[in-house]
Amino acid sequence: MESYTINNFHEKFGFEQFRQLPGHKQGISYVKFSDDGKYLSIGYETGGIRVYDVQRYEYAAEIDIPKIREMTDFDFDPSVLYFPITCMRWTSANNLLTSSGDGFIKLWNVKEADPKKRLKSYIYNENISFNAIDVNVDRTMLVSGGMDHCLRVYDLAEMKETVVYHGEDTKHQEHFNRIFSVKVDPSNHNVFYSGGWDKCLITHDIREKHSVASFVGPYITGDSLDINGSALLAGSYRSHDPIE
Repeated sequence: MESYTINNFHEKFGFEQFRQLPGHKQGISYVKFSDDGKYLSIGYETGGIRVYDVQRYEYAAEIDIPKIREMTDFDFDPSVLYFPITCMRWTSANNLLTSSGDGFIKLWNVKEADPKKRLKSYIYNENISFNAIDVNVDRTMLVSGGMDHCLRVYDLAEMKETVVYHGEDTKHQEHFNRIFSVKVDPSNHNVFYSGGWDKCLITHDIREKHSVASFVGPYITGDSLDINGSALLAGSYRSHDPIE
């Protein structure tokens, strides 16, 4: 499969580089535009977050960025164990929801001037790594998936767990490997879809205690589920025909 660098986008596709953000030596693990397109949130492998103001071409907020070590080739301490930002969702123009590999889902107010007051609420589970999150259209429900093969539904206002779908369910198809993508149906807030390493794409309805549909196919290793009308799009980790 061919790959392209930014330098030959114009030659290959006719694209022009419009703007380049300031570089950092922390690897980027996730990016997400706000719903209105005004902000770009950037999650790093170190667990830090930067929010970029697209209109002003400047950073609007920095959250949990490791302190710079002088006289090194890194802008973080390579001897410290960090956990990456695995997924992000904007719940409003000000509020950003993030998941990370250390068992946290956090809700941030990125417009808060005082860094100590930016964290509004959080969910913590020491036994799992959250790999994927999504919220419904009216921002009342949160769904998560992770390394424990379970799907969890939360009341977003209270940040409290309401339903868990376990991989141990032998009567109905549930995940038996790590989950890397979840997507709530924008036209039906009771329904959501999930996929991961087990190559199973599963449909759940929160009014039911188990999955309602499933099929085998896409090998999902990242946040690659999306919906357009009645079409469900899945990105699979393979070199040929990755889009289903």
